[in-house]
Formats: sequence, structure tokens, C-alpha cells
Amino acid sequence: MNDMPLELILEKNKLSSAGTWTLLLELIPLDETVDNEYYVKDTQSHDYDGQTYAAAAFDIDTSKSNADGELPTTELTVYDTNRALRLTLEDNDGGVGWAVKMTPFNTSLPSLDYSTLTQEYVVITTTDDAQGIVFSLGGPVRLRTRVPPDSYFGNYCRHHYGREVDGLIGCDHCTWSISGFVFSSTDPVKVTVTSHPWSTGDSVTIYSNSSYSPSLDTTFTATKVDADTISLDGTDSSDYVGSYPGGGQVYFAGCKRILSDCRLRGNSARSGGFHGIRSNTVRFVA
Repeated sequence: MNDMPLELILEKNKLSSAGTWTLLLELIPLDETVDNEYYVKDTQSHDYDGQTYAAAAFDIDTSKSNADGELPTTELTVYDTNRALRLTLEDNDGGVGWAVKMTPFNTSLPSLDYSTLTQEYVVITTTDDAQGIVFSLGGPVRLRTRVPPDSYFGNYCRHHYGREVDGLIGCDHCTWSISGFVFSSTDPVKVTVTSHPWSTGDSVTIYSNSSYSPSLDTTFTATKVDADTISLDGTDSSDYVGSYPGGGQVYFAGCKRILSDCRLRGNSARSGGFHGIRSNTVRFVA
């Protein structure tokens, strides 16, 4: 049990008190450039440890567990009436992975140190209903950590598409040069890419360095026209004005992280799979 300061022990044992016991809530985003959110369960804001906690309504459910071996979780419901928190969550993956700190607080003793009473959690899932935002909280337990730290799969690439991992390039975006764009009446915009690898239905990302308005530098579903041309689904040639100075590129927007996709991109040497391991087998590496 955490040690409680003597002043708080005396306060909690009183039959009556000038202040009230409430709860401080701090939400800590994974992205350090995003500001922490500070709330207090009260009708007015309170200052603690140099920080103002805004008045808010939220509820904490008791820890839940079941007989299926799932890790126990606690539900935190924040009633975001002004929708300010929702906007932040929409830009930050719903807050999954955020740290959450909850601290008991007595409004008549704001200068005391409550840090030994703070409980810390991690946001596991987030849902938004008509009433409020519901965070499912769990502890930072070791059962959520990969052991061993790396895994080896025969056919599945362990690298993230287009990202450098531990100094080793798992894969690049495998770009192809754009020769030009074709705009014809109200037909879809066509992109000329000599000997391109795409099939109808593939997702492609354009980087044209062009002045077209609206911009073509985004992701589209492609339709194969011929061996050197694709069209961009959902586009209307008559909508675009501008020019293309050259030097543009187009690449696969994503990857299934399997060897066949590496081969399609001419990128087999960078595949992150361990193809000497047969499927449906396990190998322990000392």
C-alpha cells in the first residue's frame, strides 16, 4: 500500500471537512508534441502541482476480469460535452497507448503531495458512444510485451513498408518514374509510366511535383490501361488545371508483407521473411 501523508490521514478520518475528496485525471499522449489533458471530477477547476485541472464529468468502473484468462481492465468514461477531447483523439489513433494517471485529491488541501496515491494505466481500446468516450484501461504488464523481442516467420515480412528498421532497410517505396499525365474530356486522368507493374485495383500513391489543382499528389485506386499507362479511379480530367514539370514518381501505396509482393516490386533482396523456415513450424534461435 502506498504511503499516505499524515495530513491526508487526519483529513480522511474527520467526520466533516471543509473540502471534498475528488479525483484528478491526466491523459498523456504518445506524441510528445501533443499537450497532456488535465481534468478534475468537479464543477470547478482546481490547481495542483503547478497545473490547472479543468472541471469535467467522468466515471471509473471497477476492474473487470473473466474466466477466459483475459487481462483485467478498468473502464474510464469521460463525458466530453464540448467535443474538444474527441478532436484530439481523432488525430491520435483514439488515444490507444496513452498513459493515464488518476490521483485522489482533497480540494481543501491543494498544496499537499498526492503523488504516492497516483495510479497509472495504459489505454487499451477507446470507444465513443452517444453518452461519452469510454477508455478501456489496463496496467503496463509484461504479458503485453513480445517475448522474445523479435519473431521469425517463413513467409511473412517483419518490416514496415517504406520504413528503415535498426539500420537495415526492410523495403523502400519502390518508385517508378512518371513520363506524363493525360487529360481527356471527362475521362479519368491517365498516368504514363513505362513498363509499370500495376494491375487494376492496386492502390498507388502519386508524387508529381506538379502545379495541378486540385492536387494529384495523393493515393488512388489504379486501372491498368496498357503496359505503359494507368488511369486514376474517381478522377475527372476536366477538373484539373496546371502543369507538370517532370521528375514525378508513383509507387505502391501499401504492401501485404509477403514475398510475392516483394517480387512484384523487384525488391526480393530486402524481404524481411526467413524463407528457410517452413510454414506452420517453430524454430528457437539461441
